[in-house]
Amino acid sequence: MSYSSFRRHAFTLVELLVVIAIIGVLIALLLPAVQQAREAARRMQCTNNMKQLGLAMHTYHDVVGSLPPAYVFTGDTTHDRIALWAWGAMLAPYFEQNSAYDILEVSSDSAVNAVNKGAKRKVIQTPIAGVRCPSDAGPEKHNDSVANRKYRDTIADVNRHGIVSNYVVNNSSGQIRNDRGTPNGKADGAFFRNSYIGFRDLTDGTSNTILIGERSYFNPLSGNNEPQGAMFWGTSGYFDNDGKGLGAVSAGGHRKINCPENDQCRRSYTSMHPGGAQFCLGDGSVRFIPETIEHNTNAAVNSTFEYLLSISDGNVIGDY
Repeated sequence: MSYSSFRRHAFTLVELLVVIAIIGVLIALLLPAVQQAREAARRMQCTNNMKQLGLAMHTYHDVVGSLPPAYVFTGDTTHDRIALWAWGAMLAPYFEQNSAYDILEVSSDSAVNAVNKGAKRKVIQTPIAGVRCPSDAGPEKHNDSVANRKYRDTIADVNRHGIVSNYVVNNSSGQIRNDRGTPNGKADGAFFRNSYIGFRDLTDGTSNTILIGERSYFNPLSGNNEPQGAMFWGTSGYFDNDGKGLGAVSAGGHRKINCPENDQCRRSYTSMHPGGAQFCLGDGSVRFIPETIEHNTNAAVNSTFEYLLSISDGNVIGDY
């Protein structure tokens, strides 16, 4: 038998191009599915992070009798950027950060002193995976070169770069405020300066009240990529009627979720999850709230998202 009968033919150029085209189409079809699967995994991890923070809130409440304050004001009004311990520092022993809490001596030393001591500064600068959303690609530490640094604090100042967090507590259904007084709005959320709010005060029900929400490092809908994010250990006593120091650790409902106005969104809720953001409620559950939720940004508390932020508005909350 002749060997020529078994001669093999190579691919023609046309056949090769067809195969390449088919492979390209398959990759194009599979890539979105792969990306969606990765985002689903990241969102699940973010959910777990918030559940752990919610559990820590409940444990703190069991021990102290209230939720932690947004930040602890020491009464020093002589420096507009004095570092102050925030809710993250208060929560640390109940969030697997016992060693860090002990080194920082949160209960006996001031944040001002901590940022100027080498060992304590190192703790403040050590990343904590549990306070970062995996979908957020921002840096591990804040950058002191950020303009308008009053939204951060001295813990983010030169040589004191504090870690970036993606989670903030609920201060208000409107503009963030230092206390629950009037006029010019009030902090009707669960966290403000030196707050001592207990679950007993959440008269709308724990399952109808937001405790924690997301804050991305970059605003996903803004063309201006000025960093924002949140702080974990502390904030600043930036003294003005708007309580701007609160913006580093808490948020208000004065802007919609993922609003496109970067400057205003710096003190509201943003995330890198498509279509909305994650929130931890008072009962410890975590809900994904879409950007399309009913949300009026006028002064009155008259929309579903505002009802979730206000702890005692008395309104009935429907589906969202």
